[in-house]
Amino acid sequence: MTRGLPEINVAPWIVVVVLSLLFNGCDFIAPKKRYRLAVPEKDYSYNYAAGHLKEFLQQGDFEIEIIKVNNAVEASEMVSNGEADLTFVLNHSMFIPGELGEHSGKLRTILPLCTRLMFFFEKDGLEEQSIRYRFQSKTIGIEVPDGETENNLKEMLLLGAFDSVSFSDNAQSDLIHFWGTFYGERAKKLEQEGWESISLDDDWIEFMLLNNPALRKFTLPGIPGMDSHHILNTVATETLLVGSSNLGENTIHELSQYIFQHRLKLLGYDRMYRAVNEHFDQEVLLYPLHAGTDAYLRRDEPTFLERYSDALALFVSILAIIYGAIQAAKKRLAQRKKDQVDVYFIDFLKVKESIEMDRDTKEKHYDELLHKILIQMTDEKLDKSDFHILSRLIQQELTNLKF
Repeated sequence: MTRGLPEINVAPWIVVVVLSLLFNGCDFIAPKKRYRLAVPEKDYSYNYAAGHLKEFLQQGDFEIEIIKVNNAVEASEMVSNGEADLTFVLNHSMFIPGELGEHSGKLRTILPLCTRLMFFFEKDGLEEQSIRYRFQSKTIGIEVPDGETENNLKEMLLLGAFDSVSFSDNAQSDLIHFWGTFYGERAKKLEQEGWESISLDDDWIEFMLLNNPALRKFTLPGIPGMDSHHILNTVATETLLVGSSNLGENTIHELSQYIFQHRLKLLGYDRMYRAVNEHFDQEVLLYPLHAGTDAYLRRDEPTFLERYSDALALFVSILAIIYGAIQAAKKRLAQRKKDQVDVYFIDFLKVKESIEMDRDTKEKHYDELLHKILIQMTDEKLDKSDFHILSRLIQQELTNLKF
């Protein structure tokens, strides 16, 4: 004789599993607070911003882990693959979606984080010469070989039909190019080493704006009273904070809300964070706006029910009136049928209880009454249930009369 297996109560285990899924996987109940930020290791500006962002978000109980990568393409690919949560991208870097292919469809803009200016520096100032003359057959120094800055400039130089321009990551270049901040430390250091900033030609600026709508003209004033500083004509763009579309709506709603509402703290780090503003042009964003940020920006807009509350109230009122009218009509019809049934029952009882009628007369009255209720039932003026009751009573009486 074998002993049966002991019964196991699985209900507590089901509760544990469900609660675990809710609190660990439900974006609404437990929005994400820990993020992995992928940053190109040699990019000065991105590392500069990453340090600020990490310290800033920690004050809001967010945790940031900075992951060092080779370049911006690799960082974006990690976000699209789920190996990182956030990264930085220059808004005009249109070559990156091309490099990522279909994976770029998973990337979303969380918000424009900071303003970046296009800087060029040269050792021997050629004030009267054009940009074409200054760049032709020159070596341009950049931070990250085959990185975001180099590829963006290569694309623009190709459109401008520049020849024999090469790139290098060493200090022996003819020119130095980077995207920096207003009066940033890097620019100051280069000026102290004898480098001079290059103000771009108006026609070159217009050419760049035409080919990339994410750029805009920018004039950086010289510092008053300093002869070494002059007005700098250049272009500006924004560094975007980019994340995956897989990040939950409530998660990014909370993240963007904290950044927007505490932007003054960011401005305390650097003026470039003035780009953190709720009023930005979404049409020129490299990647679509994340649903969480969009929900935050639309927080004051009336909901569907609020927008159409009057119309919905009128509609519900009309429905209530129609429903009430139908119910009243049904009630009147039911009462009319009941009144008619009562008449037939009274007629039936009169015939049954009559002592003056002989058998033939009663049979005749019963036949007439049966014929009447049959017609009424056919015309739907009498319920079938009432018809069956009356007809059975009449049939019973007709049977009794025969015996």
